[in-house]
Amino acid sequence: MAALDEAATALIGDIAEAEADALDPLIDGKAAAKAKDALDGLQFRAKRLATARSALAARVDEIRASEQKAKLDAEREAALAERNALAAVIRDEIPALTRRYAEIVRQLDASDARLSKAGLMFESAEIVARGYEGNGVWADGHGQVTRLRHAKLPLFDKPGFAWLDDGMNGRTIWTALDG
Repeated sequence: MAALDEAATALIGDIAEAEADALDPLIDGKAAAKAKDALDGLQFRAKRLATARSALAARVDEIRASEQKAKLDAEREAALAERNALAAVIRDEIPALTRRYAEIVRQLDASDARLSKAGLMFESAEIVARGYEGNGVWADGHGQVTRLRHAKLPLFDKPGFAWLDDGMNGRTIWTALDG
């Protein structure tokens, strides 16, 4: 494009010079006709050059658009491949992880109930494992602890959650995780 622009700039000067020659009243008719023919030739070259520049600019735009489309297509393909791989991991691993988490929460509930009956209600396995105070406050005093049983893990292939916490009653309501 730069070469075309340089050629167009040079032609503008040549056209101005040829026009001055063709219109010069001091030259004879034969020389004026020759200068006019040269002017016509230069003007034609200028139009042809402008047409070539427009066609080249359009082609450059097409190529850039094609390159952008190819990049976008490649990105879409990569994004879909990543999505499909993640979907496979979710499909293959989340149901088992949810079941295992639910098993641990069931065991924790049973252990907490047994400890409570034995008068050890602030000795939960969760308290020991996570290192917070028995009153449900983090050891550094910065906030309440969210108990593992309060997590809401969705069932994988149907509506609902693996379990629901019965709030202040401290009971877990089991849903149709296994059914």
